[in-house]
Amino acid sequence: MPVHSAWKSLLALSLLVLGASAFAAEPRVLVTISKETTYITEPLRTDGYPDYIAALNHRCHEGITLESNAAVPFWQAMGPEAVYERFRERYFQMLGIPPLPEKGNYFITPNTQIILNEDSDAMAKVKDPRTALRQQLSAAVARPWSKEEFPVWAEWIETNKKPLELLVEASRRPRCYDPLVGSRLDTIGDISRPAASLRRVSDVADALMARAMLRLRNAKAADAWEDVLALHRLARIIGQGPTLADSVGASGINERASSGACALLQHSTPTSAAIAAMRADLDRLPPMPKMVDRIDVAERFAHLEIIVMHARSPRATAASVARWAEFLKKNGYSAERRAATKLAMESLGDVTTDWNLILRMGNARCDRYADAFRKPAGIGRRKAVKAIDENIATMLKTADDKAASEPSPDHVREARARRLESAYFLVYATAVPTHLDVDDRTTTRCELTKLAFALAAYCADQGSYPEKLAELVPKHLNRLPKDVFNNDAELCYARKGDGYLLYSVGRNGKDDGGRGQDDRKNNEDWDDLAVRMSAATH
Repeated sequence: MPVHSAWKSLLALSLLVLGASAFAAEPRVLVTISKETTYITEPLRTDGYPDYIAALNHRCHEGITLESNAAVPFWQAMGPEAVYERFRERYFQMLGIPPLPEKGNYFITPNTQIILNEDSDAMAKVKDPRTALRQQLSAAVARPWSKEEFPVWAEWIETNKKPLELLVEASRRPRCYDPLVGSRLDTIGDISRPAASLRRVSDVADALMARAMLRLRNAKAADAWEDVLALHRLARIIGQGPTLADSVGASGINERASSGACALLQHSTPTSAAIAAMRADLDRLPPMPKMVDRIDVAERFAHLEIIVMHARSPRATAASVARWAEFLKKNGYSAERRAATKLAMESLGDVTTDWNLILRMGNARCDRYADAFRKPAGIGRRKAVKAIDENIATMLKTADDKAASEPSPDHVREARARRLESAYFLVYATAVPTHLDVDDRTTTRCELTKLAFALAAYCADQGSYPEKLAELVPKHLNRLPKDVFNNDAELCYARKGDGYLLYSVGRNGKDDGGRGQDDRKNNEDWDDLAVRMSAATH
């Protein structure tokens, strides 16, 4: 299922091993094109196999207009530089706009700003200007600051004024179609998705957060909130992308936005009315897109596409399989993964393999994961996903044992198909529970942010924070959320002086006292998701 980033290097190596003739042979359609096997029946490539990229583009573009597409102002703000030059004309044609000029009033990235200013007068007395500027930016996105404190970053925000306007406009649009473009040999996992680049979106998040904190320093809390709210909207826009990478990126941006919202509560004194207005803004946001929609379509396509690619490939020689094995061993892959890769490589283009059966098994696996992910967040869903994510080695062995004990042609054929489908899952996929954790982390962060606003409202009314979260119900909160990482127990909450500490135990399921990934110093596995308020400032 979800395609692992490592599969790209494996696929690239296989193409080198097989040579440029890999897809130049006469078309040999070794699979039945149907809903049960390939899942899609059109469009088809010139070799007669499904064109999964075109199918995904069609689904993503359906119902979207130029006026509703957030990708249009996004690119007008960012410029064409991030789009591979060989794909630019096609990319913007698919987007529906003329190619953007190379030069323009485009967004300046933090890295470019550092390079432009490391030798400036403002940094003349600094020993390591680049490190100092990065540290300044880290501070600027986390707390209020002034132009005098960080003049380089104040200039950066001013220079990016027009691009930021376009990015805020993009956040207000309801849909996003970011075309998938690539070459003839590209698959879903290896296509040009520049708008979804986590680095690009992270740069935008830095700009909006830094401007929000600058505005907060200048007593413009309402304007600061607009930037934080724009970041919340962008997270939901990014999350509309078809792949798990889009969902992971959206989750990260959502966390940045949630941190900004809590920083605003920490460093300003909003009235009860202002808190109520901000809570209403959060309530009007659409829900964060769910992983299941990525799993059920794009990741299904990617999983099936790998199998189809192996079906239509020429046979691999013993020497090429040996080179694969050597590559994997040198790069530290486990014996289990090397064995599965060998099995997958040896199956390339094998006309005796029942590829239809393998595809049906792959579809069935996708169905089971999608059904499990559709369950409500909590212990039930986590158990359902864990039950499906069986040990691959066990599945491979079980298939061999069945073939040995019941050596009929049908059992042998089924056992071989089961082994191959399991091998593809191991070689080209990663553990689904990892992405369930991302999904649950997103849900938890949204709940913690809403709780922070409920606590702020309580504090504005009562003059202090409550001793227990239960005191928020029913006036400030309809219900108390549960901690999906802690068997649906209550979230951890404690008064700390005039402030509080609120947190979920996070992915490791352990109470780390509110310490998370940013608190790690000596390879600890702390991953609590926390909200800290050092004092009641309302």
